[in-house]
Amino acid sequence: MKFRDVYDLYYLEKEAGLRIEDYVEEISQKLLFALKFERYSVNFQRVIKSISFLEATVTEEELFLLNVLFNAEDFKKFLERLHNCISVQFGQKSETIS
Repeated sequence: MKFRDVYDLYYLEKEAGLRIEDYVEEISQKLLFALKFERYSVNFQRVIKSISFLEATVTEEELFLLNVLFNAEDFKKFLERLHNCISVQFGQKSETIS
């Protein structure tokens, strides 16, 4: 899972008013295939665990494509909510993102 995948969800929430909590089943179905493969699962956990993935994985071209002004603190809160929703859906223990 790449930054853009998570950012698309963030964008839909900010611009279209679609809350991730209302689409947990749909999001989970999309993620289920990727999470079955360890490398995707590990990458997803890396993305969700830390805001620092921006520096490591996002190219300048991807940052240029952002259509919503990026607020790191707001995005971190979004990641925490996404992590919690996905963890509950897959029956995993939820941890706070640090």
